[in-house]
Amino acid sequence: MIININALDRACKYCLLQLTLRRILKTPFGTSLAITILALASSICIITMIVMDNTTVVSSGTSTATIIYLPPLTILLLAAFNINILLMVRNSEQLEEIALLNALGASRWVITNKLLSESVIIYFLGSVIGLLVTGVCLDLLTDNMSVLGLKLAQDDSVLQLNHTAYLWFISVNTALWLFTALLLCLYSYRLPITTTLNHINRVSSSTIHNCSEFLITVQITVSSFLVSAISKMLRHELALFSTLIFVAILCLSIVLVFFSAYSLCARKINTQRQEIGIRRALGAPAHTLKWYITARYGKLIVFSCIYGLSLSTLLAINIAPSSESWYASAELWYITALEGLMINGALIALSWLACIKPLNAILISEPAKDLYSY
Repeated sequence: MIININALDRACKYCLLQLTLRRILKTPFGTSLAITILALASSICIITMIVMDNTTVVSSGTSTATIIYLPPLTILLLAAFNINILLMVRNSEQLEEIALLNALGASRWVITNKLLSESVIIYFLGSVIGLLVTGVCLDLLTDNMSVLGLKLAQDDSVLQLNHTAYLWFISVNTALWLFTALLLCLYSYRLPITTTLNHINRVSSSTIHNCSEFLITVQITVSSFLVSAISKMLRHELALFSTLIFVAILCLSIVLVFFSAYSLCARKINTQRQEIGIRRALGAPAHTLKWYITARYGKLIVFSCIYGLSLSTLLAINIAPSSESWYASAELWYITALEGLMINGALIALSWLACIKPLNAILISEPAKDLYSY
């Protein structure tokens, strides 16, 4: 009997690859990865067709620039959104909540509905709110750019974005969010309680928090980048129906932006207070904790500035080098640095207050309540 070693080796490698793919796709990470790949492919096709049909060409003296940065940024934003769903479901607190709901006999519909509502409200609406609020800030910053020593170009259509492309972008994101969240929820509530609780111990909470902070920074920068186009679009004439839609979303954003910011800060500060209480109980001095927290959130401020500067430089390079492109990139960098400073600076200030409180007040106080727990 003759055995073909090469064929056997190929068969073993194929079986191993197939087994590995099956094991990966059975996990939330694999599901999210597959959906993210589909999101990338669909966004490439849809956004490319929209850009080809509605390409904005800007003439600046002897140079002609074409808007080509929309597809890669849309892909990056879609990937960040889908990965954020994964981080939410795999978070230790979320897994613990799923395990407790399973142990208490909650129905599948209750668990699925709860996770879906949290996915859509906290992340999708939060992202849309961030887009619109950043657009308002950019509008104010554009009108007052002379205070910063810069002079914007006369032609403000450099970053013009067709409103049809924006509505398509929101629609595709909504469908992908619901589909991805549904698949992850279906996987989560099927886990036995012992498997879920054992999995909690294996998940590194520090890694999850670092990834979530990184993706928050990416979303701030990319949303600033895209909304600079939307803010320019709102200055041009739109159909009455589209104008009413944008006004309604903006009014809803004003109401919900406070609750989104409160939910984020409450969860961050609650986790930070527990960590401060444990470290102080172990004998760490208060001034050491202050510098530790400042360094922890300060690095995010620095990273926001560096990331925004690099992305704004890519903007100026992709659009033909001219004064308009460099002014637009400077505008993006200013608003990115400002947002990173405000968000992380507020977290630093609130954490400093937790450092100077009495230790018993930190350890005994009731955990902060936020919208995420309702």
